[in-house]
Order: sequence, then structure tokens, then C-alpha cells
Amino acid sequence: MSKNDNLLQSLFLGGREATGHIKKVSLLSVNILPQPRKTFEDIEELAENIAINGLLNPPIIACFHSKEETKSYLKIINEIWETKIDVENLIPSDEGCYNVLIAGERRFRALKHLWQNGCQKCLEEHGQEFSGVCFNRHFEDSEVGVSLWKNISASKALFFQFSENIHKPVPAAEEAEAYQRLFVLIKRMNAKFTMASFARSVGRSIATISNAVKFCALPDLIQKAAKIPVKQGGIPYGIALQLSRLQRVGESEESMLWWMTKTVITGCNVKKFKKSVTDFLIDKESGQQNFLALIMTKEQEEAEKKSFIKRTVAKTTIREIWSYIAYFKRVLKLFENGQLGLENSAFSSGSPSRVYKELVDLMDKQLLQHMKQVLSRQDSKQSKKILAEAQSLSIKMKEKFNIMG
Repeated sequence: MSKNDNLLQSLFLGGREATGHIKKVSLLSVNILPQPRKTFEDIEELAENIAINGLLNPPIIACFHSKEETKSYLKIINEIWETKIDVENLIPSDEGCYNVLIAGERRFRALKHLWQNGCQKCLEEHGQEFSGVCFNRHFEDSEVGVSLWKNISASKALFFQFSENIHKPVPAAEEAEAYQRLFVLIKRMNAKFTMASFARSVGRSIATISNAVKFCALPDLIQKAAKIPVKQGGIPYGIALQLSRLQRVGESEESMLWWMTKTVITGCNVKKFKKSVTDFLIDKESGQQNFLALIMTKEQEEAEKKSFIKRTVAKTTIREIWSYIAYFKRVLKLFENGQLGLENSAFSSGSPSRVYKELVDLMDKQLLQHMKQVLSRQDSKQSKKILAEAQSLSIKMKEKFNIMG
């Protein structure tokens, strides 16, 4: 074990009794360091919920009384996340100690949103106010109740952080990376520390940790795709785990990326993809091979892949769009005939309106640009007409939405 690892071991595994209690601290005195969760969705909705119902589960904060204590914790954080955070980058509290967020970053971001922007009710009643006015109205001052832990060891703090998911689970791919980073660090310091012990420490099953390690061994492109929400163009974590099965039997990175491409354009169904991978592995183990694949040249294989992609994307896109159009027409006919009233409209609630805005933005910022690239190549009167109509529709939709908003 290296000198650095000995130091990390003493910092990380040193046993110290920690005490936690509910205490109010200034919202502006809390430092946020790298954590397992990297994506934060629905912050505005959570902020509204907190404004109405209060903070039901307080964030967990570690209180370090000196720069030396803080530096020790930062050394572990920097080792895990490959960062270079210095104690001088942190904000000390009025008492001179350092408050560091351990768990509950999503809630804390919601609190900051309330501080900076105010809640919807206050905006409607008082208009736009200075930062903190709405927050102080709900919480009586600029302080918020937290679970404050003093004299907490790095290991206790990190296990709190890695096992806490009260409000909303950390996205699986982000959680996997966090587990793998922490497990590798502990294993480096203590080779006898088992996966089972680690799983118990963070309150997860051995299978969850094992899958995390497999996920983090996948090519970077696959890991990045799994960290993007599916509705934003990523792939489910379950798809990535199925790709790891292909990796374990020696499939190349190129082959795995092709499998990933196929599952994206056919719909990212984890259950169907798992069956496809299983069937492939059974055939591979039995020695059975696709006859056409054996006699195809590399050029022919690439041409077949391109043809498959074009056929599938065209077929799926057209089918899905016509399906949506048909549904909208059927429902709108019910409104037209008086069988449904405006109070029944999906747009009478907030969520579908946000979806509509997303659709408008997608068409305006991405889809239209894509159409320009494709249709300009065709350079026909019909193509130009379609593009002009699409541009005109995009402008009208944008204008109408802005008026509605």
C-alpha cells in the first residue's frame, strides 16, 4: 500500500463517534461538493411542494469545526471524484465552521430555487420580489432546519450520502458510477473489504453493486448514453447492463455500439432487448452462426446495417407520428361533438402544457434544422414547399405558445 493510500485509510476508516441533531442553519452557509446524483429534474415542482407543505425531510449536513477536519474530508472527495477542491474554495459559517451538504441535494436546490425565484402563490399575490423575500415568508428567516452532524468521519458521511434517496432515487447510471468509485477506493485501501460488506454499508444488494462494477467497465459512449434521460435521447440503464453481457463474452466495442444503435431506433424496450441478447448468446455458445453474416464482406455488412437503420427509422417514425395524429383527431372530435368539455382537456393541468412546450422547442431547435439538411439535398419544388410550410408552422406554434405562457 502506498504512502498516499495509508493516509487515505487513516482518514477514511478512522473511527469517530458522530452525533446528529436538527438545527437551523443559514441557507447560504452550506457548501455543495460532488455527489452521486448529477441530474436534477422537477426542481421547480419540488420547490412548490416545499412552499406548500414545508420541508418534510431535512437535508443532512456535516459540520467540520476546523480547516484541518475539512481538508481531510476534501482529500477523500477529491480522490473519489478526481477533483481538486481546496478548503479556500468553501464558504465558512458565521461560527467559523464549514457546513457541507451530505445528502438531499435535490431538496437543497429546491430551497435555493425558492430563495432566488419565489413560489407561484407569492408571485401571483405580490409579483416579482427580491431574492429571499418569499423564502423568509415561508421559513420566517433565511435559515432552514437540517440534520446537522458534528464530528462525523469521512466514511460515515459518504455512506450517508451513498445510501440516502428519500425523495427520488438517483438515476441508476449515476448511482452505479458513484458506487464503483467508492468501492474501488475502499478496496484499494483494504483488499479484504468484500463486495458484500460494501453492499451492506450503503444499504444495497450485492447484485446492485456487481451491476454497477460491470456498467463502469463498458465503453464510455455507452456509459454516457445511459446517463442521459431516455426522454432526452439516452438509453435505459437496463439496456446498458444487457450490453455488459455481450462484453463479457468478448464482443468488440464496435459490435456493442451497433447493438445499442439497434435498440435505440427500435424503441429501447429492455425486455425485448434482453431476449435478443439471450438468443444471440445461446446461438454463439452453440456454435451456430448466421450464414449470411459468414459470407458477407465488410463492405456488404456495413451497407446492410445502413439499409436496416434507414428502413427502421423511417418505418418507426412514420408509425409513431400517425399514431399520435390519429389519437389527437379522435379526442378532438369528442370535444367538437360536446362529449367532452374544456375542463376535461389535458391542457387544463400543467404537465401536458410543459410537454407541448417541449414539442414546440424540439421542432424549432432541432427537428427543423435536421429537415433543412435532408430536404436541401433533394432540391426539388416539393421539398422546398414542405420546408417552407414546416418553418411557417414552427413560427406560428412558437408565437402562440409565447402568448399562452
